[in-house]
Amino acid sequence: MKQSALARLGLNARGVPEGPVGVELSELAPSGHIALRLDATNKKICDITKTILGVTLPVEPNTVKTKGKKQALWLGPDEWLLTMPVEQT
Repeated sequence: MKQSALARLGLNARGVPEGPVGVELSELAPSGHIALRLDATNKKICDITKTILGVTLPVEPNTVKTKGKKQALWLGPDEWLLTMPVEQT
C-alpha cells in the first residue's frame, strides 16, 4: 500500500489556525518521475521526444516546460527530469 511521506504528521487531525499563517503545507498527489538523457543538439531526436512525450524539452539552464500535468525540468545540457501523473508513467 502506498503511503504519503507526510502521513505520520497527522496533518488532517490538526485544526486550522486563526489569523495569518506564515507557512502553509499541503500535499500534492503522487507523480511519476522519469530521468531522460539525450543529445539535445540532435533535432530529429528532440522532435521524436516531443511527439512521444507531448512536451518540448527545455534547453535553457534551470527552466521548465509544462503541458497539462506533464513537466520537463532541465537538469543539464543532456539531462531532464520528466514528471507526470503516476497513471501516465
